[in-house]
Amino acid sequence: LAVLVSGVTFGLMHGNFTQIPFALVVGLVLGYIAVKTNSLLPGIIIHFLNNALSVTFTLLSTNTDLSDSAVNLVYSFVLIAIAIFGLISFSVLSRKHSGFFKLLGADKMIEFKEKAKIAFYSPTVLVFSIVSIMEAIMMVVMAEVPTI
Repeated sequence: LAVLVSGVTFGLMHGNFTQIPFALVVGLVLGYIAVKTNSLLPGIIIHFLNNALSVTFTLLSTNTDLSDSAVNLVYSFVLIAIAIFGLISFSVLSRKHSGFFKLLGADKMIEFKEKAKIAFYSPTVLVFSIVSIMEAIMMVVMAEVPTI
């Protein structure tokens, strides 16, 4: 449940609807990695590399003489290479370690009802919810204000 809530929150915090699905999936993966490794460091490194890749290709498309199609082609090849590496890694890990993708005993520590209570009443989720609601209200109000 913690991985699910953190993944959804991670996705929603990115704030634009085109990015939310990808960010949600990444949030689930990073949450799982954090639980499995018992460390935030691998997820932080992966998130940094993802953002660095995005910024690099944004800078390439805006600050160089390369055409958008050339930058998009290189970006596509890099993403395909990363996806292939990920599939190979997934295959190797699932074959070598049969229980690698299972979170053993995670559901037996506390009951689901208690987990839900902890998840939805945590300060982080409460603050995020309040900020999101305030931001949505401000967006609606600002949309109604005519610009001069």
